[in-house]
Amino acid sequence: MESKEEVNDEIESGSEEDNSVGEESIESKEEKREEGKKGKKKNGWLLNKKKALASKASTSSMGPSILKRVVDKETMTLLKTLKVIVKKESGEKEASNMNKDITKIAVKIVILHQDKKLSDQQFQSLEFSFRRICSTFKNAFRVKQLDEATATRIHGHIKSLETLIKEMISPFVSKNTEERLKRIIDYLSAVPFIMKLPSYPEEYKTLIITFDHYLVSME
Repeated sequence: MESKEEVNDEIESGSEEDNSVGEESIESKEEKREEGKKGKKKNGWLLNKKKALASKASTSSMGPSILKRVVDKETMTLLKTLKVIVKKESGEKEASNMNKDITKIAVKIVILHQDKKLSDQQFQSLEFSFRRICSTFKNAFRVKQLDEATATRIHGHIKSLETLIKEMISPFVSKNTEERLKRIIDYLSAVPFIMKLPSYPEEYKTLIITFDHYLVSME
């Protein structure tokens, strides 16, 4: 395996009320109704607080800060490199929007995991598809050929990963987040985009080094 290059760049700144009263008095029923209302308000307030935290974390400087604390150097390098490639392909605005979208989704996933809404086992279920992405890219780099057939295989692996991520987070996120995920995947998994990666040799090599690191980590 090629030695990893030290990269210090970081991402810029991410039921119906159950009274169970039977033959109880009207007064007792009313007291339980009031208790039920208080409970509902409390739960709603707590849920709103968590949603507010996720929103604040993913739309402000807190987002990149959280990411930098929970992901390794290689992942930060991967995200930075993708931003550079997208900027060369589609301009500064598209690259910035892509970076923000990735940060927002990543931070939401981090918070869901911290809240124990997502388990370690669910993350492990993503490993097979991700391993296939990494190994296919690595093999293409080794033989110096990233043709349409190979790019199409990579496209399929990325779309499979998208399906798994969507199934994992959809019970907890808004439609906007799901649409944001789709935009990211549609861009990065496009066959013409994948085929053009070797035309950016420095960035392409950095991606391969990072993918190789992931493969070793998953052994």
